[in-house]
Amino acid sequence: MTKAANVVPSPAQMLYHQDEFTGFIHFGINTFTGVEWGNGKEDPTLFDPGETLDTDQWCRIMKTGGMKKVIITVKHHDGFCTWQTRYNDTFSVRAIPWRGGKGDV
Repeated sequence: MTKAANVVPSPAQMLYHQDEFTGFIHFGINTFTGVEWGNGKEDPTLFDPGETLDTDQWCRIMKTGGMKKVIITVKHHDGFCTWQTRYNDTFSVRAIPWRGGKGDV
């Protein structure tokens, strides 16, 4: 027990703790379905951020709020991929009309 009480964080662990406030973004198919938990059977064309998607705005807001890092979930349990993956042609941004199937969050 004494040994556990004397554990000192490594320099990398200290840096991690100093960052403290991290943004966590879930922006996927369920953003557009109104359902909290998708099942992977959603129509992929429902994913439609329009032409005004401004991810830089997300970063500006988070930085203004004091966040030092951001994590974006690019594929959640439902399987929809928000990037141009060659491994999923049916349930990803490649399979939808948004930006001609060439969009990338």
